[in-house]
Amino acid sequence: MTVVQAMELGLWAYVAFGAAFGLAFVGRGAGLLDPGAAAAPLSVRIVWWPGALALWPWLAVAWWRARRSA
Repeated sequence: MTVVQAMELGLWAYVAFGAAFGLAFVGRGAGLLDPGAAAAPLSVRIVWWPGALALWPWLAVAWWRARRSA
């Protein structure tokens, strides 16, 4: 495996984890971090999904901290 192939594999893994996390986050996690987000309609949650996919490591930490303090 070349360096480029390893980087590509890492990118695809990041995207795959982000996609799965993003679905869970926009479904449940966003409402835990921001009570106003709990009432957001599906159309808004669809718009949030790409951001959750890209920023999943930071959102995962924030969600984990919020669950521990709740």
